[in-house]
Amino acid sequence: MSYKGKSLLITDKGKFIIETIREADNKSLTSVEYTAEWEKRLNLIANNQYSPQEFMLNVKKFTKAIINEASKM
Repeated sequence: MSYKGKSLLITDKGKFIIETIREADNKSLTSVEYTAEWEKRLNLIANNQYSPQEFMLNVKKFTKAIINEASKM
């Protein structure tokens, strides 16, 4: 990203990264269902019904899977 005055602009590198992740990820990052599932788990954590450590472990697995898929492109 870069700034032009008060405007935030995306760089070519940023565009490339976003498109690569979109293609590799098959839209799960932008999925309404996936977002709802994360929100549900965060609410469970807030109510001490789900482990924050397990949540972060799943986030790490998800991130690694996206990176692995994007690196194949």
